Amino acid sequence: MMRVLIIDDYPILRLGIKTALESANITVQEADSGEQGLQLLRGTHPDLVILKIDLPDVSGIDLITEINQEFPDVKIVVLSQHSDEGLLKMAFNAGANSYLLSDTEPDILLYAIKMSYQGQCWIDPRLSRSILDIKEEGNSLRKGKKFGESLTQIEMKVLKLMAFGFSNGRCCVNRQNGKFYLSPMFSHCLVQR
Repeated sequence: MMRVLIIDDYPILRLGIKTALESANITVQEADSGEQGLQLLRGTHPDLVILKIDLPDVSGIDLITEINQEFPDVKIVVLSQHSDEGLLKMAFNAGANSYLLSDTEPDILLYAIKMSYQGQCWIDPRLSRSILDIKEEGNSLRKGKKFGESLTQIEMKVLKLMAFGFSNGRCCVNRQNGKFYLSPMFSHCLVQR
């Protein structure tokens, strides 16, 4: 059974998230601050953390970095009311696995949690434009180019479909084409399976 820690300073939001997760047979713990969240992490070592990016006691980005360094196997799902590309980029650079807006529907949150738990990445589809606007800084990507400039037109179309939640099979004509397009695209984007 998956174990999740929710770190959010609003009790009503924690309760809503907890209710949705428990209905899916997920064990839930709660923390109302970054400091309390770290204490619970050290004591119970959950599989996944859902954290509000703008906590009052600590920077969410700093907390993601600390969790990622101390608990590299713990997946991190960010909940944020902010849709700007800078914060999205900082969250992923710090070690977040997924990024959702705070008004995400419960079924989408559950899907994102399951994807993150399996080592996949989930980004709120409403942020897909931000994804395509983020400047690349990865090892195999040329600095200063816009995200996606190193992708072919077909790879870019597939990436957009995946950002909207389409499966590999729905993005590609067949499995052979899927492997042909997805592997290089993941390498260009520094995506790991």
